[in-house]
Amino acid sequence: MLLKKKKVSSSLSKVATKFRPRLRTKNYSTDGLKDMLRECLFPVRSLIRMGSLTETEEIVRPGAKVIEINTVESIETSRNKLLMHEAFDRSKKGVSHVKYYEVKELPDFKSLKFPILAKKIVGQGGEGMKKLDKVEDLKKFLSGSTSGYYFEEYFNGAREYRLHVTEDGCFLAWRKLRKEGAKERWYFNSNNCIWAGESNESFDKPSNWNEIVEHSINALKAVGLSIGAVDVRVSSKKKIRTHEFTVLETNSAPALGNIGSKAYFEEIKRLINKQLNK
Repeated sequence: MLLKKKKVSSSLSKVATKFRPRLRTKNYSTDGLKDMLRECLFPVRSLIRMGSLTETEEIVRPGAKVIEINTVESIETSRNKLLMHEAFDRSKKGVSHVKYYEVKELPDFKSLKFPILAKKIVGQGGEGMKKLDKVEDLKKFLSGSTSGYYFEEYFNGAREYRLHVTEDGCFLAWRKLRKEGAKERWYFNSNNCIWAGESNESFDKPSNWNEIVEHSINALKAVGLSIGAVDVRVSSKKKIRTHEFTVLETNSAPALGNIGSKAYFEEIKRLINKQLNK
């Protein structure tokens, strides 16, 4: 007696050919971006890292074709400020950035240009950063624990911008404006600043904005990121035609509001489609 084969449901017999992008981050401000990405489907798997160091094999099975937006290596280079500066030094197209020193490689104090900043090698939001105005301040700092620190020359620019970029250009930019009554005025971060977009007259775009964008893209590519933010300090001297500027750092997991989430959503979709069309 021949047994009849059971029919397999067509929905179960089909192999999945569409995949939702997977966003890996501990940045809770990206929740809106996550929701948007859940509605997308692509013919290959895609993985976007925003600050996450999780290896691909821990998320997607080995051997599967995966489009990666921001590799583990690029995030490690971006978050470690010594590795970041070294990557800037190696950039063939050039990245304007300040002089920096490891604690063990500090030159003779007389040759240092004060003030200098003591900064965390791995840190965020200016955590632990100290401004040392003179030799005595530096000596006092060195007498304590310097583990995890390095030094940068201080760039005295009155303006700071955050450019969100890919290798193809800047897709979103903000100027950091200090809050009224802010006591510490030598740095800019989320605690003492508000953010003005390009449509705000306070944005006050520098005359050499295109050059600033170019160096920001070079910085992103130097550390290996596909997408991210670049903080740039700019001189506000009005007597010079071209504003002096320096790239401060790259950021693979910037805080995103509604505007930022929408902008990143469109750029991530574009980057994935760009990889698909190669």
